[in-house]
Amino acid sequence: MSPFYGLCRSFFSIFAVLVVVAFLGRVEPIMAASGVPAGHVTRLVGSAVVGEDGAVGRAAASGLPVRVGNSIVTGADARLELQLQDGSRVTLGADTRFRIDEYTYAPRRNLGRAVFELVKGVFRATSGAITRLRAPLFEVHTSYATLGIRGTDFWGGFHFGNDLDVVLLRGHGVYVRNESGSVELTRVGAGTTVTGPTGVPKSPHPWSSAKLDAAKASVAWPVR
Repeated sequence: MSPFYGLCRSFFSIFAVLVVVAFLGRVEPIMAASGVPAGHVTRLVGSAVVGEDGAVGRAAASGLPVRVGNSIVTGADARLELQLQDGSRVTLGADTRFRIDEYTYAPRRNLGRAVFELVKGVFRATSGAITRLRAPLFEVHTSYATLGIRGTDFWGGFHFGNDLDVVLLRGHGVYVRNESGSVELTRVGAGTTVTGPTGVPKSPHPWSSAKLDAAKASVAWPVR
């Protein structure tokens, strides 16, 4: 075998490896954006439906996968818990509509994005490993404001009338922002209220025990 042939063979081998590495480096986020499972249902009391917007949904059950693009709709007096691939947990209360808009968890690439939409109802979210990555994104969008967390357990929703309420239950903080302003919740038990899509998020203040208990009860599991 000539030296020239050996050199060419080495060059093409290296090129093939680089192509494979580049391809593998792109697979995870592309798959995550294409509707592969983002997590699964871990607990359910009452009725709920999981499906694409505008399509007939599937009755939820423990173990059912949830995918990017899925909407989860709970019935009256229902509770549903999701566990995502990074260990994050989201609990939905009754009469809630919650959508998974984006989810990518690629820890070897330090890449994590989780974007949800709360259309109506209430939820409680506890972040997992995704918020420990470099520059993660974990947000819940509503028609009134965007809620973002950094290693946190928090509650949010439309439970006390038509306003959006958010409260920090544990962790490092929650930001609440819209085009009219923004606030950050850094004290456990402190919350904010947004009145309408153009309302300015109110300055954080400690919630009363009664209001805090009512928020927690809206996503608590029934005692059997």
